[in-house]
Amino acid sequence: MPNLKEYLKSPHIQIAIAAGLSILAIATSSVWLPMTPLDPLLLTIPALIEVAHGYVFKKRKDAWYAKTGYWVCAILVSTALLILLRALR
Repeated sequence: MPNLKEYLKSPHIQIAIAAGLSILAIATSSVWLPMTPLDPLLLTIPALIEVAHGYVFKKRKDAWYAKTGYWVCAILVSTALLILLRALR
């Protein structure tokens, strides 16, 4: 049975963790910070980035833009921008 470090090296696990953290961050920010509601279409951006990574990773696994780290950063940055957008409204 593989240990936890081997599971965490998987690109699919890394993307899933980033998407989960994104969902938790948006949910906790909506509870703790009194903000105006955001368009539900904008809330799908981190999930759409996750889906785009799955497509690119399947088609072009060796390309420089298929690196999982870039996509994880894109998910986390988009989440931070969504939270800031909600806070500034």
